[in-house]
Amino acid sequence: MDSGRVEDTDVPQWVNDPSPAPPQGFDDGGDGHDWDAMPEGAAAAWSRGRAHWGRRVLAAVGVLLLVLIAAGVGAVVWVNGHLTGSGGAPVTVTVPAAAGHATLAKLLTEAGAVQDSWLFRHYLDYRGTEAPAAGEYTLHHHEGYRAALKDLSTGPKIVQVRLTIPEGYDLKQIAAAVGKLPGLSAQRFLDDAASGQVRSRYQPANVTSLEGFVFPDTYFVDQGETEAQLLQTMVDRFDQVADAVNLATPSTGLSPFQTVVAASLVEKEAKVPQDRGKIARVILNRLNDHMRLQIDATVEFALGVHKTRLLDSDLAVNSPYNTYKIDGLPPGPIASPGRASLAAALNPTPGTWLYYVLISPDGEHGFATTPAEFNKLLAEAKAKGLR
Repeated sequence: MDSGRVEDTDVPQWVNDPSPAPPQGFDDGGDGHDWDAMPEGAAAAWSRGRAHWGRRVLAAVGVLLLVLIAAGVGAVVWVNGHLTGSGGAPVTVTVPAAAGHATLAKLLTEAGAVQDSWLFRHYLDYRGTEAPAAGEYTLHHHEGYRAALKDLSTGPKIVQVRLTIPEGYDLKQIAAAVGKLPGLSAQRFLDDAASGQVRSRYQPANVTSLEGFVFPDTYFVDQGETEAQLLQTMVDRFDQVADAVNLATPSTGLSPFQTVVAASLVEKEAKVPQDRGKIARVILNRLNDHMRLQIDATVEFALGVHKTRLLDSDLAVNSPYNTYKIDGLPPGPIASPGRASLAAALNPTPGTWLYYVLISPDGEHGFATTPAEFNKLLAEAKAKGLR
């Protein structure tokens, strides 16, 4: 019986579809079915569905853009935070030679100077940073990439060690002092001294030893400085002092090299400043009189040991440095003379002395011209327990 009610089955499915598509057969492209031919309810429903999905798409795009913008701002803030940093307590970083970007990033991150090894390495790549010089650098905790790069570009801090060589040290003693410095070797120093690569301008062509030409002074040795570089500095210093005292033009009749030898004897024998010129005069007078020098310090050099008192057997040692057995000067210096001893050998105190004897515990010598005067001084020294 027809009650005037439309059965549900007579309602098209697309009207109730939450995601309506155009009715079957609808084509807005001019195939004979157009919007105006649709039933009024169907057209409205399809229009509402399409608007609903359009709003969803727009909302999703908006959210995505907000997320991207937020991520971009966050990335900028994060990167800028690493670039500027906050700075903090000083940190020391030791950079090896030819360190690459990965090594630098690792070292600075481990030291706490920068916070992200990966980002800092890529920052170095971006900036095209060259490998910094090897050495120690002072940076600051979390100081930022720009500041870290600036610190690296200023070069390593100068780390120096003080080295004092006393007057009268021989080459082996100097080498032993050098060998006590971090990273340096006494044997390498001696090898460099014997190599002939470092020479003094006052060293004769036939003399291969640098004994006497390594100037006793205080030096400040840089970190990483080699034995050869230090040796060159010491020899250059000798040449500088020798120039200042006019070693090239001695007026004593000795050559510059012989003057250095005589100065080394003065350095080892004189214990107080006022004796230097007098001992130099005794050496020169004995040479002029063709007397053997008979200087104990030359025997000690020949023996290779220092002795408070020499024995008769010591004085008999066969050596070209034993001035009890050879005539004239020994073949080379026996120690490194200081400026005062070089000056004394160049300008001996005027006098006729041929002998000197230690007469005071403070190192003062008495000087004599005749054997009788010498024996008197000798007796005086024995009475004081000095012989």
